Amino acid sequence: MSSDVAAKSSSSSSDGDDPIVADWSRLPSDILSIVSSLLQKNSDYVSFLLVCRWWRSSSPSPRPPPPLLLFAYPSPDDSSRYYKHHSPLSQCSGPLFLFTPSPAAGRNQRHVPFPDSAHSALCGSADGFLVLRKKLQRNSGPPFAVSLLNPFTKHRLSLPALPSQWPPRKIVPSFSPVGSSSFVAVAIIPLASPLFFHIRGENSWRRLPLLRIFLDAVFHAGRMYAVDDTGSLYFYNVSTVPTRSPTLFHWIDSWTLSPPPSLPQPPSLHQPPYNPLQNMKHYVVHLEGVMLVVVRHYRQPRYHETCRFEAFEVKDCSGGGGDDGGEFKCSRVRDLGKMAIFLGTNASFSLCAHKFPGYQANCIYFTDDSVSRFPEDRKEECGVYDMQTGEIEPLRFGCLAVPPAVWFLSVP
Repeated sequence: MSSDVAAKSSSSSSDGDDPIVADWSRLPSDILSIVSSLLQKNSDYVSFLLVCRWWRSSSPSPRPPPPLLLFAYPSPDDSSRYYKHHSPLSQCSGPLFLFTPSPAAGRNQRHVPFPDSAHSALCGSADGFLVLRKKLQRNSGPPFAVSLLNPFTKHRLSLPALPSQWPPRKIVPSFSPVGSSSFVAVAIIPLASPLFFHIRGENSWRRLPLLRIFLDAVFHAGRMYAVDDTGSLYFYNVSTVPTRSPTLFHWIDSWTLSPPPSLPQPPSLHQPPYNPLQNMKHYVVHLEGVMLVVVRHYRQPRYHETCRFEAFEVKDCSGGGGDDGGEFKCSRVRDLGKMAIFLGTNASFSLCAHKFPGYQANCIYFTDDSVSRFPEDRKEECGVYDMQTGEIEPLRFGCLAVPPAVWFLSVP
């Protein structure tokens, strides 16, 4: 079956009148079920799901859609100067492009309309939802509105306006907001800022009064874990978020105080000394019952060119569940096994690569997620890091992704 699913077909009537247009959205569910079961390529299956709601619901025991790279082109009034020097997030008014980075996917690029999102910026994804932010045109009050949008079902969840002068770096929900009465979301703001929490049913965000440059967060087993730019890992019991002070433990060891052996020493005195806070970025991700802190190393002096990754398991040896911390141990992880990790402006996630043809196990898939000022000669990053070989393979789009691509994982 062709990967481009037709939306219409027509045939001429016997008397030569106007052609009869067939309504493909009304195909019987048993026929659609057979068709969907015969689609082997991820790209064809994604195209099938995009046709309409009836086609999606007619797929028997739908297999989980593969991770997708998603990007959109900026609107014409969003200047390139703002894009280059302030943020990788631009206003998007054109179509969304879905890209499956699989060599076996054949024609692996699709596009869908950007639904009801004029003057909104795509700034991440989480649990099957895109994260959109919109600049509010008003003289006082919070300047940014935030919403979550499912690009397939068009379901939208509006969040309160963020009480920050800066747009969010990342929005991380506790779990999918559909049908959940206990939904919690955390907003991470660039620069030194407290974490902001939103609890479903409330009309505002709550602050955790701790000024740090937070980079990533994840919910797991009743806790929210957050990592800052120094590699310090914090955790909060979600049930006590509004009232309790954060519990902190440091996992970074002395190896960060000098250049790791695999990084070249500066060839001349004109290059700045190795600065671990500038040459690396930290992420936190849940992987098969294990909490990992992943370190992204940048090549010196090009502080936006990724050269390698490292992963560390953080283990709570006290049994967990308490607010007062306990004994935590950190150990190096050199092999992810059958799993793959996906990092970027998306909420960090991992999955079993063997379930998705074309994806490689024991690899880290990453996109460009810097919100600092861009050098003029900067190149957008999107690639795959092999934990075994230490090599990086770029992912090719066939076109420039502006703004940088976002990893998107649809929740079945």
